[in-house]
Amino acid sequence: MAVAVDETLGNCPKYLNRKIVWPHEASPTLVSDVLPLPPEAVALIGKSDIFLITSRHGTETMDTNVRGGAPGFVRVFSNSAADDVSLVYPEYSGNQLYQTLGNLKSDPTVGITFPDFETGDILYVAGRAEILIGADAASVLPHSKLAVRVKVEAARFVRDGLPFRGRLLDQSPYNPPVRKLTREIHGSDSGFIKTDADGKATSVATATLIRKSAVTPTISRYTFRLAPDPSSSRSSDEFSNLKPWRAGQHVLLDFSAKLDRGYSHMREHDPRSLNDDYIRSFTITSPPAPLTGHTAGTEQPESLTGAEFEITVRKRGPVTNLLAGWNPGSSLEAAVLGFGGEEDMRFADTTAEADADDDTVVVAAGVGITPLMAQAQPALESGRRLKVLWSLRADDLPLAVDVLGRLDGLGTTTKLFVTGAVDAGQDGEIENLRRLGAQVHTRRIEKADVLAEGVAGRRRFYVCTGPSLRRSVLEWTVGEYVKFESFDY
Repeated sequence: MAVAVDETLGNCPKYLNRKIVWPHEASPTLVSDVLPLPPEAVALIGKSDIFLITSRHGTETMDTNVRGGAPGFVRVFSNSAADDVSLVYPEYSGNQLYQTLGNLKSDPTVGITFPDFETGDILYVAGRAEILIGADAASVLPHSKLAVRVKVEAARFVRDGLPFRGRLLDQSPYNPPVRKLTREIHGSDSGFIKTDADGKATSVATATLIRKSAVTPTISRYTFRLAPDPSSSRSSDEFSNLKPWRAGQHVLLDFSAKLDRGYSHMREHDPRSLNDDYIRSFTITSPPAPLTGHTAGTEQPESLTGAEFEITVRKRGPVTNLLAGWNPGSSLEAAVLGFGGEEDMRFADTTAEADADDDTVVVAAGVGITPLMAQAQPALESGRRLKVLWSLRADDLPLAVDVLGRLDGLGTTTKLFVTGAVDAGQDGEIENLRRLGAQVHTRRIEKADVLAEGVAGRRRFYVCTGPSLRRSVLEWTVGEYVKFESFDY
């Protein structure tokens, strides 16, 4: 095949992941040409870090462009005969040419190709694109101000269709974290974010940092004080209707006023900041605010003005670096977007669904212990049979000493699994933990450790770990009652 090039367009490469490729003799086989998409096609989309998108400008030109990101940046919005088939992807900060989006605005007809470099499989889809801007984008794909939703009208999944193979060398440093659909988010972070017409989150309060305390060299505790947001015309009404948080919930804080530096095309010294909205959710590790007054006939406090809350976080990324660099006496504020969290991750209260006689088994890793911290005391006082399996690095042992020392009775229900080399100074911390009643093992947590807790059929697992350990625990506990926090963003 010979191609005569009539027109070319320079494309920004900053979200493309480097790959090494080599020739391969293809044997293309059509697997499916019907909708909804087969499982293999959905899986291909789920791991794709690149796709080609073709659009047209009337009858004059047709353009093929490229989109890249972290694997899974394209989300399957729906895939059924009843709900149609549609895909959503975020538009990242680009080179401001808007060639493809301009075409789609005037003509929504679109073709997309997903190549699988490892297997040689290809998914071709054709359909109609809808550009989502501002609040419309954020309502579907939180943390996005611009997104595209494609209603798929035709698809072909071809096995072994690529005349080459490839493997990843390295991901682009500009790739933002994968943004999940609103319907995919555990606890529905986006469910309590209110946005304006431009998709900008609107605050319901201001949180002022008033204290910080180092727990380990990388983990600190920060105390904030709540007040109405003076910059918001709606703040007074929003603040008066703001309900206090419950044990196990998190707060959503917006630090963009302090950190957002506006548009730039490239930013080599801080590449991920181009698409960072500086909104973060942190589990509140202090008990709920006391009710200082009540509206007649309700449990609603008259005001949360002056209420304080704590977060316990590891220094990692621009927001936590900002917090770590705060000096007492200086001013640091964040907009409060609301409180929220997965209802089923709150186990302190006895409910009809969660029988008080059931064993509550919490599996945590590192600072993943934070959802437990505000719930442990009421759970222990309620008589629940609470078991805690906590995996952490030797460097984080001071965190364990701090948490178990602050929560009376938690040590005797806790088994610690310490990874990494334990030096002479850390031996003393292990002895302190044992004096608090904790069992300490200097090894990784294993399947037998998890399944030894509680009685099968009468236990509930709550998993607060990173992806790798979470996958293992979910495999070990197949058939059991399991809830988990994702901590993915």
